[in-house]
Amino acid sequence: MAAQLPGELVESEERRIVVSKSKVHATFYGNNSKYEVIEFPKALFGPSQYDIYKDGELHSGTYIDLAAAVEAAKEESDN
Repeated sequence: MAAQLPGELVESEERRIVVSKSKVHATFYGNNSKYEVIEFPKALFGPSQYDIYKDGELHSGTYIDLAAAVEAAKEESDN
């Protein structure tokens, strides 16, 4: 496996592994699950992207708008 750079996203067959520069913006707890909105900064230019993780696994994404990602995670946790 190649060396990881700080802040680099590493793709695997089953899930993306989050490394140092990602940031959790919101956490919601459903009856049986935890939902997190995580920001992944883009390179020098361009918007960040936000993904929703459910119990540590990628659940849905990619959102460019933080508010839309938070609202989607909140709705998921309410179900």
